[in-house]
Amino acid sequence: MPLPTHLPLGIQNAPEYIGVGLDNSAIAELARRASNVVVLKAEGPAPYIGRLMAEIGESFSVFNGRNGVELIDNLRFGCAGTIPGVECCDVQSRVYNLWRAGETDSAVNQFREVLPLLSFLMLTIDHLLCYGKRLAARRLGLDEVHDRGPALTVRKEDLDTLDFWSQDLGPLPKA
Repeated sequence: MPLPTHLPLGIQNAPEYIGVGLDNSAIAELARRASNVVVLKAEGPAPYIGRLMAEIGESFSVFNGRNGVELIDNLRFGCAGTIPGVECCDVQSRVYNLWRAGETDSAVNQFREVLPLLSFLMLTIDHLLCYGKRLAARRLGLDEVHDRGPALTVRKEDLDTLDFWSQDLGPLPKA
């Protein structure tokens, strides 16, 4: 039974981050009951995404989140893509486009260059918010970052790590 709208709809399933979510059988049941729910933003590590795609991938356009840490694995498993944070979206977009163009070796090599940074940023959601925001601000040319509480306390050591892994990233390109 379609939901009372003609528009395609999507859901985000992030049990790892919010403590509650749908298992794969519930997601499959949702697809059966609501035919216009066609987009799924999953939030999970590569092994979970692999199982998800094998079990229900054909029912949805599946995107993974997690700041794109598993972008290559997601594409290998058949995901439509990823929904990354803004701080590295230009690099991840290039990787995605290379992969879709069949230039998988180039895609993998470019992804390897940013993976340590993505891994550092995605240690926890709070860590991503704290340091991802600072990287995005730097790449956008913004001077000051204001955190909403509760927030992590910025540590010099972590800023040094952020600078080390992002030193080759210039400003984000303008649209």
